[in-house]
Amino acid sequence: LNVVNVYMPGTVKERIEILEELSSKLETIVSKNDDPLIVAGDFNITLSPLDSSSFQWTKKDCKALEAILEEYDLVDAWKFKNPENPGFTRFNHDGTSYSRIDFIFVSKSLVQLLT
Repeated sequence: LNVVNVYMPGTVKERIEILEELSSKLETIVSKNDDPLIVAGDFNITLSPLDSSSFQWTKKDCKALEAILEEYDLVDAWKFKNPENPGFTRFNHDGTSYSRIDFIFVSKSLVQLLT
C-alpha cells in the first residue's frame, strides 16, 4: 500500500506546480510496484458544484487534479460512499460559505474495502 499526503497552497499557480510534482511522484511510485494508492490531504480545490456553497471552478487546477485521478485510477472515497452528502471540510468564520477541499482518493482496487 502506498500512502501520499498532500497540502496544496492557496494560489492556482502554486497548486498547478504541486500537482505536476505529485503526478511525477505518483509515476515513480507506480513504476516501482503495483500496490494500491491512497492520496489524501488538503487540496484547496473544489471539484464539483456539490463541493461548495459558492462553487468557483478554476479550470487549470481542477483539470490537472482530474487528470491525475484518471491517470492513476483514483476514486474519491467520500463521494463513492456518500454521493449526495457534500461533506464540507471548510467553513468561513461567519458560516456563510463552506466547501470540501480536503479529499481522500483511493485506487479503484480498494473501493470494495470502503465501509
